[in-house]
Amino acid sequence: MIILISFINFNFAIVFGNVYKILIDILQIIITCTSKIPLSKIYVTTPHLVEIIIYYLITFSICYCIKKKIPILKIVKNRYKKIIAIMLVVVLTFTLLYVETPKCLKLYFIDVGQGDSTLIITPQNTKILIDSGGSENYDIGEQVLIPYLLSRRITSIDYVMISHFDTDHCRTE
Repeated sequence: MIILISFINFNFAIVFGNVYKILIDILQIIITCTSKIPLSKIYVTTPHLVEIIIYYLITFSICYCIKKKIPILKIVKNRYKKIIAIMLVVVLTFTLLYVETPKCLKLYFIDVGQGDSTLIITPQNTKILIDSGGSENYDIGEQVLIPYLLSRRITSIDYVMISHFDTDHCRTE
């Protein structure tokens, strides 16, 4: 928008840009303050495709009922009880069957910059993290490892092994 305004009146675009910069600075201050509140960060795993499809099916069904002014409770009470029950059984079946359990040994070599980090998932679904990488001026755990583990839907690690305590293998703070 500022670029379009600059073609019409450059001085007005500068004023508009300065106001925009002040608003961005205020937003950064608010973000910095709220990020220090305990429990202000919530880590969420990446959803499976089935979960995304179920979410959109439910959302579209509700929107359809609202658009057609069909009371949702009336649908449940009437002839749609069987259809809803069948849909729930199908959704639960697909969800339970889709639970991923490793059938073989899996090795993941995680890019943590200069250091090393390896994730091993055994056939019994035991998760072992070997080294975590590290840097003196960058939090590898928060910036790299946690997002990587959550993208693989891993919320807990069974064992952590540190080969040695150099900063490129673990952070000692």
